[in-house]
Amino acid sequence: LDSFDQVIDAFHTTGNTANLAATLAYLAVFLDRTGRLGQAAILHGAATRHPAALSLVSDLTSVEEHLRDALGDDTWGSRTNEGAAMEAGDAVEYAHAEIRRMRDELSASS
Repeated sequence: LDSFDQVIDAFHTTGNTANLAATLAYLAVFLDRTGRLGQAAILHGAATRHPAALSLVSDLTSVEEHLRDALGDDTWGSRTNEGAAMEAGDAVEYAHAEIRRMRDELSASS
């Protein structure tokens, strides 16, 4: 989680949108694998605004299929549209908030 935070900040600060999109996509994959499906769909939508996300993150297609099946087309569509409507700064804030939430949950369970 710390690495996601640091890399997201670095790419956002330097304006490296391609690698920022890829990092958000990797975070979406991680969220999918940890059962945070709605959040994964939102970040998928934010990440795939940039074509680099699809070309750099090979698992993204299978995550999309899984999320569509698990959430249903309507929820999938509304969540990805929510993410796609985010500007880069909003997506970064959203990602940081989700990372904080996961850290808090891990701390509470320890």
